[in-house]
Order: sequence, then structure tokens, then C-alpha cells
Amino acid sequence: MMLGSVSILVTPLVAQAQQSGTIRRIGFLSLAAAESSVSQQLQQALRATLRAVGYEEGKNLLIEWRWGNDVIASLPALAADLVDRKVEVIIAVLNDEIAAVMRATRSVPIVMMFGHLPVEQGFVTSLSHPGGNVTGSTWNPPENAPKLLQLLKEATPTATRIAALWNPTFPGARLYGSEFERAAPGLGVQLSSFEATRPDEVLPAMAKLAASKPDGFFIFLDPVVASHLAEVTKMAIDHRLASISGANSFTAAGGLISYAPDTLENIRRTIGKVDQILKGAKPAEIPVEQPTRYILTINLKTARAIGAVIPKSMLLRADKIIE
Repeated sequence: MMLGSVSILVTPLVAQAQQSGTIRRIGFLSLAAAESSVSQQLQQALRATLRAVGYEEGKNLLIEWRWGNDVIASLPALAADLVDRKVEVIIAVLNDEIAAVMRATRSVPIVMMFGHLPVEQGFVTSLSHPGGNVTGSTWNPPENAPKLLQLLKEATPTATRIAALWNPTFPGARLYGSEFERAAPGLGVQLSSFEATRPDEVLPAMAKLAASKPDGFFIFLDPVVASHLAEVTKMAIDHRLASISGANSFTAAGGLISYAPDTLENIRRTIGKVDQILKGAKPAEIPVEQPTRYILTINLKTARAIGAVIPKSMLLRADKIIE
């Protein structure tokens, strides 16, 4: 049904775009639900960034949007459909989407938006020389995981028991878990793990986490866990739990702290590589870029709700404070 509804919208866009000359056709694939607030914001940012480099839907650009609605099993068909529609380049958001598109084509250029461990996952040969039909940007590398633990400990100095809510089946996630375990003893904390591998497991896992009464918790926001982000942050507030994540959307949804790469920077890089490819560059020769700017966000509204007093030194370093 989703594929049919998308194709119905394509025809008027094509007719309008033909009036302006050459039409470039690109694909987009996300596991998320199209109607989610994060997806809506992502679409707006992508369109704005494309306009900034000369591409506008309905004029000289057609975007084939595909959304998985949190169903991983839908990705192969969606990826194959994009290839069948002869798009010139495909933007793939996260690892599951990247892998699905790679299985569908080894010739259509693929641009990763938030690739986790692309070399280790076999998406590219190396960051400097991708070597195939994939390039793009990476997201928070595992070596930054201890920083999240350090920040949570700084916000709650007396914390000794930290829990983690995560999906261990997300490609590359276990490497992040290993980094947390390596850093924990030096910070004087013990870790406990609560896993959710499907959307219907997220809230039960969070309920068990809350019942264990940790001093704080970390949330790894892959698409599965993110499917219940609003409910998770509400439960954390209800149980007065300090929390941190490596995704900016976490604090926007009511989480206490986030420390994450600049999302807009990744989007600009993604569109920059799409532009290069549309102008003739080969993805094999376009280096994969890593994050260079990280944003520390503190939600003071949440801090007040859970009775947390954030150190002044931490507030002064914050890039963004939500009142």
C-alpha cells in the first residue's frame, strides 16, 4: 500500500519538474515511520539542504521517499523498488537500510547518512577509499561510548549502578557495549543490560530497567528502541531516572542529557556527496567522513522533574539547554 501511494504522488511532480528542464531522480530509504516527528524534521532538513545546492522537488528534482514503518522485513522490497525506479543515487539512513540497499544493487551509488562502523560492517573497504558503490558519513563511533558514561557520572556523581537499554542485534551495537564495559570500572560504576530486539519488547524492557532502580541509564537509540522514545523518556521521568543518549532526538523528547554528532552537519555532508555523484563523481573515490562536531544538550526541564541538580561546570559547557 505504501509503495502504491508513493507512486501516485510521483506523476504530478514529474509533470511539474519537466517544465524546468533536466530532472534528477534520487531515492531515500529509512526504517522509521514517515509520520514520526523525527522523520518529518529529517525530511524538512533534507529538502532545505538540497535547495541550498540547487535541487528542488517539483522543479528539477524527484525524490522517491521510502519508509519502513519500523518493520525491518519491509526493507528488501523497498530497496529493490528504488532500484527498479532507476534512481541515480540512494540515500540510506542507518545500517539496516544501507545493508538492504547493498543487497539490492552493486551499481547504483549509495550515500550513508548515519553509518555505524561502515568498514567493520563491510559497507566500504576503508574510509579514505570506499572502493565500491557506497560512500557517505559515519555516526558516533564506539570509542566515544565512554564519554557518555563520563557525562552521566558527572551529572550524577554518586551514581554507582548504571543500566543500559539497547538492541544488541543492531549492526555494530555490541562494539558499543564492549566500550561501555571497558570504561565502567575506571568510573566506579557497575553496568546492567536490558535488551529489546523488537518494538514490542521496548516498553517491557524499560519497565524492568526502572524496577531495578539504577542510579541512571544509557539508551542506545537504534530504530527499534527509538520507536517508543516518547514512552521511554516519560517512564524515566516518572521513575526519576537520570538518563543519557548519543542521539540529539533523546533530549528533544524529554531525556536528560544527549551528547551526539551535529545532525545537520551529517545531513549537509550527505547532500554534498549526493551532489558530487549527480555531477559525475564515483562513490568509490569519495571519502567517507566522520563527525567533527559534537553537541552536548541538557534538558533542565527534565532535571527539575526528576530532582537532579546538574553541576554548573557542566551547564557552562553545554551547547544547548532545554528550559
